[in-house]
Amino acid sequence: MIEEELSSLRMESNKNYEFIGTYDEVLKRTENSLRYLLLGNGFSVAYDKNKFSFKNLFDYAKKNVISHNSPIMKHFEELQSYDFEIIIKYLENALLVLKNYPKENQSNEILNNIKQDINSLKEYLVMAITKLHPEFFYDIKKAEYIKCIDFIKEFNGIFTLNYDLLLNWVILEYLDNNKLQNNRLIVDDGFRGRNKLIYNHINRFIYFRQTIFYLHGALHLFFDGIDVIKNYYDENQKATLLEQTKFNIQIDNYPIFVSEGDAKKKLMKIKNNLYLNLGLQKFKCPNFSDGRNLRYILNQEYFKNRSLVIFGTILDKDEHIVDAIVKGRYKNIYIGIRNKNKIYSCNHIISKLKDTDKNLFFYDFTTVNVWR
Repeated sequence: MIEEELSSLRMESNKNYEFIGTYDEVLKRTENSLRYLLLGNGFSVAYDKNKFSFKNLFDYAKKNVISHNSPIMKHFEELQSYDFEIIIKYLENALLVLKNYPKENQSNEILNNIKQDINSLKEYLVMAITKLHPEFFYDIKKAEYIKCIDFIKEFNGIFTLNYDLLLNWVILEYLDNNKLQNNRLIVDDGFRGRNKLIYNHINRFIYFRQTIFYLHGALHLFFDGIDVIKNYYDENQKATLLEQTKFNIQIDNYPIFVSEGDAKKKLMKIKNNLYLNLGLQKFKCPNFSDGRNLRYILNQEYFKNRSLVIFGTILDKDEHIVDAIVKGRYKNIYIGIRNKNKIYSCNHIISKLKDTDKNLFFYDFTTVNVWR
């Protein structure tokens, strides 16, 4: 507690941010600019904390897939953490430490066991999310869809770090709602016919139109050896997206997931995947689409003040995303925190934006009614 207070005092003495209070104030301040949304796990937790919290994911894995006497379980216990990525980073650091010792003093079996445990943790995370995930899109109430649509329609583009299907289901509902007109958001996730990724290094026009990006992959995205493909509801097979994902996992075909414990390793995985890498580049410099009317597109001031609204994450394990924000073309960054006293937890972002020309604001995320 003392450390937190000292950190807060240091930030106050060199302040380069502002706490503005409510989410309504965020919308008011960004009304006349391009406005983008970055979602973290808090978006899913806001729907159902019993299904998407780190603790519940761990509890499922503990009961069903992690052996009680295994080294993996001991790591969770020793670090007193529920977070899979923290344990993965712990093991990745162990490999880095061992690398600096003479090879003749190391056991290949130990090194292989650590690497296997890292891969197992990634698989356990996918399995836990899949198992606890709502089974059908209609498990979400109509009123919850409408509420969430009211939330996302205020943005020109959406970037998400989440793996689950919630955003995809909301987008499908968005497209099916004929009453939605004159909204900022034009839905385009970059997939066409048979849900294969249509763009490549040459076809920039299609990529320019894309407005929905899964920066860390998702349950419905797979690599088929050549292309990134998206699962879709098959009327002939009557298989839901979640059922297709479960089937793929049973045959050891795991969805695209960026779950490395270290930000550098996350970035490396992203750069080795066309879809993820182009998504990160687009996050730095998003497109100009707007579903309202041309007067917004023709307004130069509208483009100069791009705003990024962050909900559901403080990016404490995603330095590569923070770096993209620093290098990106956003003028204003709005980060959701529980209250003003929690600003200290974002010191890693405050320090990185300190010497830039960007404006940093914080708002109370509890004032956002995402689902209900």
